Formats: sequence, C-alpha cells, structure tokens
Amino acid sequence: MMLFAACRKELDQVDIHEDKPTSKVEVETNVSGVIKDERSQIIPFATIILNDRSTQSDINGYFEIRDVYVNEEIDYMTIKKPGYFDQVESICPILADLHFIDISIEEKLYTHSSDADEDFTFIYSDLYEVFIPKIHW
Repeated sequence: MMLFAACRKELDQVDIHEDKPTSKVEVETNVSGVIKDERSQIIPFATIILNDRSTQSDINGYFEIRDVYVNEEIDYMTIKKPGYFDQVESICPILADLHFIDISIEEKLYTHSSDADEDFTFIYSDLYEVFIPKIHW
C-alpha cells in the first residue's frame, strides 16, 4: 500500500519576503548590476523596481539606481521582463555603499496551448522545435 499526502498554500498566503525588516530606518545607497538568463545570456531592457524608483537594463543588461533610500536591514527589488518570471532580489545596504548584483531571471518555457484536434509545433526561444502530432482516438 502506498499513501501520498500533499499540502497546498493559497497564493494569497505565500510571502516571498521571508526576511522582514524590523527597523523602519532608511539609508541612502546605490545599486547596480547585470541581468542575465539561466544560461548566463545578457537580458537587455528588463525593468528593475526598487521601492519608489525604477529603471531599465541597457543593451548589455547593465542597470544602475543611484541615491535610492532602502531599509537599513534588508529591502527588496523586483526584476520584470515579458516572457520571463518576475524575480525578487534582496538588498542589504549595510554591506557596502555601492551594491553590484549579478541577477539571473528564468524564462517562461511554455506560454501557448493548442487544440488536440490539430498538429502543433512548439518553438522555444529559437533553440528547440518540437512537433506534437494530432491525437487520434
């Protein structure tokens, strides 16, 4: 006999910020970095959001946010790019005044559905092509 059990949290119960700051004090800092994908390929024009400030990575994936106020203990920035999962990165301003962060974001692999009544070719990032034939019942 095999017994399997599972537990599922509702989406509104999931907290992506596990390290909540206890301090309300903010410090001024500078944050820069490079946005890459899971294969270490540069990702240009991603949006980086840190509190009330935002910027875009340039053609080389580089971004910089200067003179931004963050919590003195820990804060979070969000990286967004269409076709990729949103990424949340922590900022610890106590470590240094200028933070350089190498950030990896993960591409959404499959965003298309097809009717089983027709043949379908799935193309992933111009790297893979998968032919899925029509299902005959």
